[in-house]
Parts: sequence; C-alpha cells; structure tokens
Amino acid sequence: SIRIVLEKTPPEISADIIDGGIFVTGGSAKIKGLDKLISNETELNINVCEDPGNTVAIGLGRIIEDPKLDCLAAGMRQSFYN
Repeated sequence: SIRIVLEKTPPEISADIIDGGIFVTGGSAKIKGLDKLISNETELNINVCEDPGNTVAIGLGRIIEDPKLDCLAAGMRQSFYN
C-alpha cells in the first residue's frame, strides 16, 4: 500500500520523501520491526517520531492554535462537517 501511494505522489513531494525519508507516527509506530519492514519494502529511510502516540493530537493542536495554519484548520472543519 505504501508503494502504491508513493507511486501516485507528485514529483515535488516525492523528492522531499526521498531526501528526508518516511516519518511514521501514531500508535502503530510502536509495532516492533515495522520501521525495518517499511524500509526493506520501500528502500527509504524510516523515521519514527518521538512520542508517536501523541503526535496526532499535538499536530492538531498546533493547527488550531497557529494563525499561519488557519487554512489547514478550515479544511479540517469543512471535512468534519461534510
């Protein structure tokens, strides 16, 4: 599934992923060996986020609180109500 998503990813974003690797977050990031499996299958560097279980909540909080990210917050509100 990851390879399929990467194949459909626009080139400008793919270049960033190739340079920086894939960042794994959320509770699933704690699955033993998941990072190695993804790395073996994609041949990309895998970065497991610090405190992966809380990254989603922390990120959403930043989007809501930071006026510079207001366009993301508006998109989230629209998705929630549709």
